[in-house]
Amino acid sequence: MKKLFSTVFLMICCCVFSKYANAQCDAGEIKVSIQVTTDAYGYEGYWELVPAGNDCGEATIFEGGNVTEIGCTGAGDQDATTPYGYGDNLTITEGHWCLVEDASYDIIYVEDWGDGGFTF
Repeated sequence: MKKLFSTVFLMICCCVFSKYANAQCDAGEIKVSIQVTTDAYGYEGYWELVPAGNDCGEATIFEGGNVTEIGCTGAGDQDATTPYGYGDNLTITEGHWCLVEDASYDIIYVEDWGDGGFTF
């Protein structure tokens, strides 16, 4: 009897928590992640994922990199420092987000020095 109770309890837990464990998207959405590869100065970049056509800081879905010192307005300021943002020469996976299928999205990239930067 005790084994039967344990088995039934386990099955109930699996059913109740499976949606949270799988993090499934709703109908009409697709699970998306982005790989960000930094250059030798990973702290010099900032980026945002936004719906297509939006400006930096407008309806931002995700922001990454050096939010503190660069943000939307820090392009070319050449004042970013290493305590913020990503590390150097890394590949970082950001996400997962559930995005609407067949919709368009933009990655807005802001580079503090204008000398290359991230790849996505």
